[in-house]
Amino acid sequence: MTSEPSTSAEAVIEFLNGIADIFQEGANNPDEIDGLLQRLIALRPPEPVPAGLTARQAAEARMAEAWESDHGPNLAVEAIRLWPGCADAYLFLAAAVDGSPLLSMALFTLASEAATDILGDAYFEEHRGKFWQRPETRTFMRAMEGVARSYLAAGALDLAADHFAEMLTLNPNDDQGVRYPLTACLLEAQNHEAVTQLLTMYDDGSPPRAYLLALAAFQREGDAASSRTALAAAISASQTMAQYLSGEKSFPQEALDLQVPPEIADAMVFADLMAPAWEATAGATDWLKRWMTPQGPRPAAPSKERRSGPRNLE
Repeated sequence: MTSEPSTSAEAVIEFLNGIADIFQEGANNPDEIDGLLQRLIALRPPEPVPAGLTARQAAEARMAEAWESDHGPNLAVEAIRLWPGCADAYLFLAAAVDGSPLLSMALFTLASEAATDILGDAYFEEHRGKFWQRPETRTFMRAMEGVARSYLAAGALDLAADHFAEMLTLNPNDDQGVRYPLTACLLEAQNHEAVTQLLTMYDDGSPPRAYLLALAAFQREGDAASSRTALAAAISASQTMAQYLSGEKSFPQEALDLQVPPEIADAMVFADLMAPAWEATAGATDWLKRWMTPQGPRPAAPSKERRSGPRNLE
C-alpha cells in the first residue's frame, strides 16, 4: 500500500513548468542547470528526511511507491526534491509528460546526467560494451534513448544518430533495438558507407531490416534488378509495413488499441520510424507503390509526401 504524497497536483505542474523554463532559457552547462534546479527546489523545500535514512534512500523509497501509485508524478517530484540526483524520478516524469517534446527532452536530459553521475566516469570505461547486461546501467540507457528519440522527433538527425551510435558502443547486443532508428537516420542522410556497415553488423533477418536494405539499394542503384529483389523480399516479409510506408494505410493519430495483434503493431511502429527516410529519398515511395503487387509495377502516380520531418514514436 502506498502513502499519500504531500506534493499537490498544482505543485507538480509548477515544478514541471520550472524545468521547462530552465531549458527554454538556453541553459546547457551542467553546473548552470544544477544551480537553476536547486533554486527551483528551494521554492518548495522538501519535507525532512526520515530518521535513519539518507536523502538518496528516502528518494528511492518514494520511487518504489511511485511505480505502483495513482500519484506517481507527485511522488517522483517529491523524490527529486529530496535528492536532485534521482535519475529514475526524471525518467518517470519524462514518460508521464509524453506529448510535450520540450519537457520530455529536458527530463530525459536530466535523467541522463543524473544517471551518469551515479555511475561515474570510470564505470563507463570499465564496462563499455557490457551496458544493459548490468542492471544498474539501464536507467542511463533508457534516458539516453529518450534523449536520442527527442532529437529524432525534432528533426536533429545528426544529434540523434550520435546518441544512438554511442548506445551501440556501450551495448553492442542492442537490447533496445536502436540500430533501427540509427539506420533510418543514416538513410535519410544518405550515408551509404555507415548504412552498409550497420546492416552488415546486425544481420537479424527482420522485416524492418529488409525494408532498410531495400531503401539502401534503391538509393545506390535506383530501380534496378538487385534493388527490386531486395524490395520483393521486404514486401514478402511484411505486406503491412509496405501498406503504411506507401500511404495505402494511414498511421493512427492516437495510441494503439491493445487488441491490435503484435505483428501489426510492430509493422506500424517500424514503418512510422522509417517513413521519413523513404519520403526523403526521391522516387522511393512511388517505387514501392509500383512494386507492391505480384502482378508487377503499377503506373506511376504523382508523389504525395505526407510530411518532411520525423515522427515522434513516443
